[in-house]
Amino acid sequence: MRYWYRPAGGTFKFTTWVAILSRTQVWSPDNNKELRLEYAFQVMAVPGPELATWPDRVRKLIDDGDIKDTPPPQPPDKNATSSQRRKTYRDYLRLIDKSSKAGRGGRKPSKGTRNLYPRSRAVRDAVLVRADGDCENDKCTGMPFDTAPGGESILEVDHVDDLALNGLDHPSVMIALCPNCHAAKTRGANRAAIKRYFRTRAVELHHKADQ
Repeated sequence: MRYWYRPAGGTFKFTTWVAILSRTQVWSPDNNKELRLEYAFQVMAVPGPELATWPDRVRKLIDDGDIKDTPPPQPPDKNATSSQRRKTYRDYLRLIDKSSKAGRGGRKPSKGTRNLYPRSRAVRDAVLVRADGDCENDKCTGMPFDTAPGGESILEVDHVDDLALNGLDHPSVMIALCPNCHAAKTRGANRAAIKRYFRTRAVELHHKADQ
């Protein structure tokens, strides 16, 4: 596919050829802030349209299985009860478990200038549904006062154990954190202890939401 780019106030300009690695359906707000299903494509730059010119790492990442347009569960309403949110979380888990290998690590990373790990959008969304707008660290000292442009809380979905260290892409080993808690877990002096605690915390949150 040809990839074109238009800067603000400018004109479209051909940038590069890209290979479509996979696609999925996601819920996104439209101009009226109403949720609608859209397609999200994962693409990667390639030298040209001829398959023979593509690097091996690109070809290994292509999902060449049958395309199943199964829409993800609709995100719960802002005023949804905890019971309704748990139901949505369980709906996401069923979707994740049905996808070929997405829920438990998936394909091996491709090798290049850095490792590229396939990740599931449904897994990330499931963790955000479970978090319900709050940092999942019960020892959090305070969420950011600001919000994202759409009004939702600023949360970062984190793999407690990095995918590069054999971590899994599954909600049971992932946690939604505010930027401060994420930074402490990633770069803090006590990051090893924090990571150990988050392993237990993520499992507890998962089991509670999956009841």
